[in-house]
Amino acid sequence: MEKINFHSFSEIDLDNYLDQMIEIDLFYFKDEAWDKSAFKNELPDKKEKSFIMLLNDQLVGYCVLSRKEGSFHLHKIAVRNNSIQKGLGSKMLDYILVELKVDKLTLKVNVNNIFAINFYFKHHFSIKEVKNEYYTMILV
Repeated sequence: MEKINFHSFSEIDLDNYLDQMIEIDLFYFKDEAWDKSAFKNELPDKKEKSFIMLLNDQLVGYCVLSRKEGSFHLHKIAVRNNSIQKGLGSKMLDYILVELKVDKLTLKVNVNNIFAINFYFKHHFSIKEVKNEYYTMILV
């Protein structure tokens, strides 16, 4: 039986999973992927609701959130490329909304990232604005 476990980032998680997170990040975000220093510099300000997702004690995904102007902003949500289309991204969004009790959520996504845009539409996000080839989307 598969066991999914979510927990907040800790320094131990960074030590144990950072290389795997970078690998996942590179797969999705390519030129905009974070390297080790970016994760170590960015995460401390975004740890309040950010988390990793483990499946049978193996890292399969992570999410980076921060509080911005009365809501939360989703900076990164990603699962291992061999775990795509298994509902894990949806489980992460459910965790954000239900367990973390986040009710106002925004994000930015490249206008050419059709897969992600469709994922967010499926989860009731709508486009708020378009700027510099990115959609700002908001959960409605």
